[in-house]
Amino acid sequence: MRFAVMFAALFFASTAASAAVTEAGFTERFDIDLRGSAWAPANKQRSFTVDGLTVDAFKKADKPGKLWQDATDGLGIRSGESDEIDRKEWMKLTFDTPQKVTALMLTDLFDAPDGGANGESARVRLTLAGGDEIDLTAWGNLADQGNGEATLSFADLTGGAPVSMIRFFSGGERGDDYSVAGLHVTPLPGAVWALGAGLAALAGVRARRRRQQAA
Repeated sequence: MRFAVMFAALFFASTAASAAVTEAGFTERFDIDLRGSAWAPANKQRSFTVDGLTVDAFKKADKPGKLWQDATDGLGIRSGESDEIDRKEWMKLTFDTPQKVTALMLTDLFDAPDGGANGESARVRLTLAGGDEIDLTAWGNLADQGNGEATLSFADLTGGAPVSMIRFFSGGERGDDYSVAGLHVTPLPGAVWALGAGLAALAGVRARRRRQQAA
């Protein structure tokens, strides 16, 4: 099942239930920072993985492309607009283990005349762990024009369901292009429980060893 959301009024209106704005401090640090040094080796690669997140670059439908990475904008594609995702390209983020992604930030999403009447546009498709898909659209005329920054919050749209894959497409107009800077991720309760159980088990093993040594 696929759901479509148009962000002109939803993502950027501060009164909306799933509102998103570029907030001071909110966009400066990410749980997954695609602008960080860990992602620098992704530059010129077709596919790159860091900590269970794989990013793939594509051009002209399903033909492999090459990634671009820099510390200002994050990840894009190396063709057309050489550091961004343009209308003939797309990028896929795949989690080894589905994650509860609550927000992400796009950069280089500027106002007209770069894109159409509403400025540059970006299309984002979330694939939930259960297989449902949510299509999102954001426009540059409502972004922070300092670096074309648009912070998208969609926790209410997913219903808290973990996300297995995110695909990024250009809006399709000539001049529509943007980059992806980072994501906010909330740890899943199951993952927290598993970590706690693992630590408890480790503590038990250590306690038994101490008793054996004391004996």
